[in-house]
Amino acid sequence: MSSRMSGVDVDARKIRKGATGSVINWVTERGGQVAADADTTASEISQAGGTSLLVAVEDERGARILGVIHLKDVVKEGMRERFEELRRMGIKTVMISGATNRAGDNEELIQRVKDAKAAVIKDNSVDGYHVKPTDVPPHAVTSSGSGLAPAISPQYAHIQIHRILGFIGEPRVNVLELNIALKALEGA
Repeated sequence: MSSRMSGVDVDARKIRKGATGSVINWVTERGGQVAADADTTASEISQAGGTSLLVAVEDERGARILGVIHLKDVVKEGMRERFEELRRMGIKTVMISGATNRAGDNEELIQRVKDAKAAVIKDNSVDGYHVKPTDVPPHAVTSSGSGLAPAISPQYAHIQIHRILGFIGEPRVNVLELNIALKALEGA
């Protein structure tokens, strides 16, 4: 199975979803026909700024495309204005939304996670304290479905304590509030 496609086998049916080209190849390799409008619809979604996924099945009737899914990056009402306000205050904001749509064995995803882990270790290791690779929780190097989760776990907060002085005790740390407080301290 292609790393740009995932799926499940249920009884005699094989169901797959993924990137347009990967799913089209999967269907045609099995002798199936792909309607011209499947690729056209996927292209229109991409041109409109969305992400398209094709869904296909192989069963007793053969391999075929079932449909096209349109994924949109959605920013909640008012969130964009809040990000602009934070930027005006001099607080760095990053707004990356959406999942990677990569399989767990995808080499690009594996390398991205390794690089992210190395960055977490480097950024949070200070004189007298070195973050070990086993200390880095998985969510520190991966993203939520939207990529906009506002909280981190106590485990991730713990490895940042030596870099962010005196922030101990809460079961969750609101990163936005922490950044605002730190920015305010810089001006004091």
